[in-house]
Amino acid sequence: MTNLTTENIVVSAVLADAIDLKKIAILLPDATYNPTDAPVLIIHTTTPVGMGVVFADGTVMCTGIKNLDDAATLVELIGKRLYVAGVSVHEKPALKIHTIVASVDFLKRLDLKSIVKSLKNQNMEYNPKQFPGLIIQQKEQNTVILLFDSGKMVCTGPGSEEIACSIEKMTNDLSSLGMI
Repeated sequence: MTNLTTENIVVSAVLADAIDLKKIAILLPDATYNPTDAPVLIIHTTTPVGMGVVFADGTVMCTGIKNLDDAATLVELIGKRLYVAGVSVHEKPALKIHTIVASVDFLKRLDLKSIVKSLKNQNMEYNPKQFPGLIIQQKEQNTVILLFDSGKMVCTGPGSEEIACSIEKMTNDLSSLGMI
């Protein structure tokens, strides 16, 4: 396997019991609050690069991060910004991982039609007129794999173990078929 890269991690944490988003939006001028679009406060960060979506119930959803250390740092940073704006923030909120997206580049073009014929997987969808990739649901790991003729594979799932298992299985399947 070559070039395994974590592309995105989505985590959440409960930072407070409740947040007055309208009030906080005024106190944090670089935050975005547009309740007609969505009743959330959006905070972008540059170090680490990421985005936090803050809900009135005190929950924050963070995305755009590539490792769990940065996820924890992002949640802590948003918590500190909310605290400075007057929110009673919980100490050390627990992170919950929702989704991890990883990619692999096999550095070789893939013949998706041949893969579909060879794997004969019932949990596969391939309709290049609608989407240029082969979609494979791996129900055992609760993951979804996208294969592209460029040789790229994207795997989305609930955790790093499931992602690693799915990528290894697919890589072994493609290798045994002589595709990579």
